[in-house]
Amino acid sequence: YGQLLLGRVIVGATECAAAPACASLVASLYSARERATIFGLIFLGSSCGLGIAAVGGGWLATSYGWRAAFFLAGIPGLVISSLLLCTTREPPRDDHRAAAPKIKDVALEILCRPATIYILIALPLSAAASSSISIWTASFYIRVHGMNLGRAGLILGLVCGVGLGSAAAITGFLADRLSDKSLAKGLVLVA
Repeated sequence: YGQLLLGRVIVGATECAAAPACASLVASLYSARERATIFGLIFLGSSCGLGIAAVGGGWLATSYGWRAAFFLAGIPGLVISSLLLCTTREPPRDDHRAAAPKIKDVALEILCRPATIYILIALPLSAAASSSISIWTASFYIRVHGMNLGRAGLILGLVCGVGLGSAAAITGFLADRLSDKSLAKGLVLVA
């Protein structure tokens, strides 16, 4: 148990650093009119990866046991991260950036906007709900519906890969197209 917990903590710590770095790269490489589409494609890739992991992990766990699935699931990440490390460079940045604001000023700005407070409350709740559903759905399929790991993984993989991935890509594309006409329409779609 201790090794699994430590492994999960390390994965979580590294994943939390990915989103700000990704947002920074997208902001540096793409115009504001393209960013929602790019983020949609990034989430498409994430959803497809999750789908492939569910299908492949279910099959591996059914055929070779869950330990083999855990071990083999790390190999693509090591290969891809090594490839990115060797081939990706930091994009050039404008030197005209403003100095970072003080924490106090940022906190006051957030507290003065009720919508921001609601978003900051809703996002962790939404993430907790979706994580809980994704974590326990396979067990639910296995225990209640009598599926094996392979079949449960196939269903989850299709839902995550096709359903979530296509929704992310389409929503990002539509948000960019609608925000060309009216920023409010694009924001309403994303909400």
